[in-house]
Amino acid sequence: MQVTTILKKALKTFFWIVLIFAFIFFLLAGFIQVPAIQTRIVQYVTSLISNKTHTKAEIRKVHISFPKSVVLEGLYLEDQHADTLIYAGKAKVNMAFSDLLRKKIHVSSFALDDATVKLYSSESDSRFNYDFLLTAISDTTGVVGGDADIFI
Repeated sequence: MQVTTILKKALKTFFWIVLIFAFIFFLLAGFIQVPAIQTRIVQYVTSLISNKTHTKAEIRKVHISFPKSVVLEGLYLEDQHADTLIYAGKAKVNMAFSDLLRKKIHVSSFALDDATVKLYSSESDSRFNYDFLLTAISDTTGVVGGDADIFI
């Protein structure tokens, strides 16, 4: 009888733990849908990019459709010479948010509307004008969580 009682209590405890984690997950997914929270996320990301690259980064508006897509409006990023590197009236990225838990980013599709993208390398330098972004992304100092793998 005691083994049965202990087993029932263990299963009940396990059930409640799973239920609490599921509740927290759905609560976070709901919070991400709130425009004010999406705006705060955008402000954090743009300031992080600007600080790491020492260039201007702006996103006018974001819409996160959990768990699959992110739509950015008014995406603007300068290169190191203060010229436009990327401007997109609208950028849509479909990705698996579950991969973020494994420190990976898997982009299944990427679309730009009303976009200007200026990528080049000069004759005197074989590096492209976007190389500073790759350097900033690969530099993990000061980034919470360390390395992340990016797959496109």
